[in-house]
Amino acid sequence: MSKYSFSGTFKRSSPASFADKVGIPLGWIVVHHSHIPEKADRRIAHGEWFEISSDRGTIYRMLRFSPNITKGDDQSPGKMVIDWIGWIDLHNRDEDVDGPLTLTVSRVPLLKRPWVYLKHPDPAVRLSGWLGWASVILGLAALLISIPYQWIGEKIGSLINAIACFCGGG
Repeated sequence: MSKYSFSGTFKRSSPASFADKVGIPLGWIVVHHSHIPEKADRRIAHGEWFEISSDRGTIYRMLRFSPNITKGDDQSPGKMVIDWIGWIDLHNRDEDVDGPLTLTVSRVPLLKRPWVYLKHPDPAVRLSGWLGWASVILGLAALLISIPYQWIGEKIGSLINAIACFCGGG
């Protein structure tokens, strides 16, 4: 495992019960800070996209740390603050979602990051992800279409010069 990956058994803690004063944005998870032991590595990992996988499902969330959450050990599961929809997705939408899960948390690779916005739990973020990809695709399509027809631009440029000369502009 890399220094930005860890695994363990976790039980869900509700975001509402975790933070009375500071809310946790949708799409974030909170784990104990000792899962990534080095402080410099935690600072790099904070706010980054992570893949959370169980044997029944995978979700993508941004990571945050807290010393106020139980880490867990071999005898008892740790706590993870996670939204309800993410928790049931990790259970593959089963009926019984009360028990602990064995999870692997790893940093999302750089080339996979543009796609994780399409799996965000917030509909506004998903929509912006789809609009972003649509604009990239349309921009590439415009570029590809313009290359074979570059001669049209040259003809229009010479036509503009002819019109300018005809109107006495030069």
